[in-house]
Amino acid sequence: MLARLTLRPLGAPTRPPSGRPSTIPSATRAAGGGGGASGSAPNKNGGGGNAPPPQKEHAPPPAAPSRHPDSSLEYYASPSSVATPYLKDVHTAEKRHHGLARTRWTDAAAAAVNEQTGREWALSYTYEAIASAFSEGDRALPGVSAYFRKEAEGERAHARSFMRLQAKRGGSTVLPSLAAPDDFLAAPGGGPGLGPGGPAKAGDVTRAFEAALALEQMNYVALEALDAVAVAEGDPQLQDFVEAMLTVSAGEVKAAADHVSQLLRVGPGLGEWLFDRELAKGADLSVFGD
Repeated sequence: MLARLTLRPLGAPTRPPSGRPSTIPSATRAAGGGGGASGSAPNKNGGGGNAPPPQKEHAPPPAAPSRHPDSSLEYYASPSSVATPYLKDVHTAEKRHHGLARTRWTDAAAAAVNEQTGREWALSYTYEAIASAFSEGDRALPGVSAYFRKEAEGERAHARSFMRLQAKRGGSTVLPSLAAPDDFLAAPGGGPGLGPGGPAKAGDVTRAFEAALALEQMNYVALEALDAVAVAEGDPQLQDFVEAMLTVSAGEVKAAADHVSQLLRVGPGLGEWLFDRELAKGADLSVFGD
């Protein structure tokens, strides 16, 4: 189930092949160990070839990615204490630019705030995609669509709050690129996706809210890690700001959990349709502002 998504730092180096790459230069191997012909053929003077047998070449391990792995929201939900490539890039940018307002705003604090800003934008991007999916004709659930549209706007507001904090403390915001969000309406177990081009099925709403619950829980853990950075850097203002955001995040986790519990109770199909009717009451159903 999507609610069981686990935190993991992405961007770790890929495991190299099991075979050990040969340390003998290819030119030397071609020459049979320097002077002799390859293999066990006799040499020019008639002596037996003492060249070592040719060794099987192994492919070198893949090179590390040149930029941060932004293709999954789990990257942005990883704890700030993980030394990701993006965090390293942000540290570099912070060392290049110190604003005039900078007062006891450390590089580590600025980098951690930038990383959390990226998470908030990624959350917003994902909720926009879910809202769009439920506004399409094969689902036509305007209440659910309006709910996720509102969630997307809330995450954008959080991202801008962190950007304002960065400017207030004399730092510089560094925004990451965002890849296409994961298809959270895909069938459980890696089956065919139910997104564009696929049929809508009973259970889509439940899967979407299970995904929202998992994402909100991961974001809460990331905010806790950011709070730990504030404590480690001795920054009470940042700590106060993050703890206020933690209170908001805890409410969002509880709201998502309540919706999942209600959906599991009413069941898929007609139950989800009635759930959508309840969400639609008083909601702005013009998802794209038409």
